[in-house]
Amino acid sequence: SAASDVYKRQLVLSLLGLRPDFFEFIQTLPAVFKNGTFLMLFAWAAWLTLKLSRPSTHISVKHFVPALLVPAGLTVTAFAEPSKFSIAAFEGKILGMTSMGFHCSTTLMIGGLITFGFLWKAWLKHTASSQPALLGLTAGVASGSLTAFAYAFHCSSDYALYVSVYYGIPIVMLAVIGGLVGRRKLVW
Repeated sequence: SAASDVYKRQLVLSLLGLRPDFFEFIQTLPAVFKNGTFLMLFAWAAWLTLKLSRPSTHISVKHFVPALLVPAGLTVTAFAEPSKFSIAAFEGKILGMTSMGFHCSTTLMIGGLITFGFLWKAWLKHTASSQPALLGLTAGVASGSLTAFAYAFHCSSDYALYVSVYYGIPIVMLAVIGGLVGRRKLVW
């Protein structure tokens, strides 16, 4: 997983490069939200995926509490810099960002599927989960959030709604795909 993270960041940096204002960006609140939130989401999903890979693991609602940090981080960030993260500011740019958002979502989806494929080949198919659909779902979230974390070093769109839409949709889609694959292929 750590090797996958290093590989993914190197791939993004070599193919796409860092965002032009990277060194200024990493000192701002959006960097904490955008990069930090996806890193925390990956850590949570990877932890839960590990936990679910064992048979007879009991998962309760308390295991999903850390995932609430994502909408909480979005909310805090949106209120911290209202001029940049307001709905009004975003509405004026949404039409112009459609092609950029499509590129962002497509990159995240393809990268997430590749990551999920590596995860499947190296580990998931060898697990013995009593909850295979949930295992696949959390592996999909881990794959998508790791890809989002790596891609955020390149992407210069920091609007909270942009990040929610164009990063969130691929992560949710990867979670659904992971859940479906898990339910059908992770049976023992």
